[in-house]
Amino acid sequence: MKVRIESIFESDKDTIIRYVNLSTTLDFISHPILKFIPTEPSNYPVRWQNGSYRVSMKLFNLIPLGVQTIKIEKIKEDDPEEYIIRDNGSGNIVKTWDHWIYIQTGPQPNRVKYIDQIEIKAGIATLPVWFFAHLFYRWRQHRWKYLYTAGES
Repeated sequence: MKVRIESIFESDKDTIIRYVNLSTTLDFISHPILKFIPTEPSNYPVRWQNGSYRVSMKLFNLIPLGVQTIKIEKIKEDDPEEYIIRDNGSGNIVKTWDHWIYIQTGPQPNRVKYIDQIEIKAGIATLPVWFFAHLFYRWRQHRWKYLYTAGES
């Protein structure tokens, strides 16, 4: 099943790309719903690099949700109109968590179209995980707006 959530951010594309590439952004935009704890390696890089990162996850920093592999692939880095980064992840509960982030030049100056698109396969848990992903990614995009506006002040 797929989830696609879109927002228009009042910012420039380079600012949003900079934040997407900072590993600390994951913690900020996921808080307090999900907590990601790096296990292999034991720390994230400052900036995401192509590669695999194993994490344990907790819901509300209380309920263990198993182990997930974040697999970063930067797809389109040099296009002036669109930036694409992918987390082709998987885990012991969710077998496929194929998350694509599209950052596109917006319809007006200082506007950016931000898209989260996720394909989810989790066996019999697919429908509840899909429903959770809808809520979670709406929350993430809400948190994004606080992040880049606070960073620009």
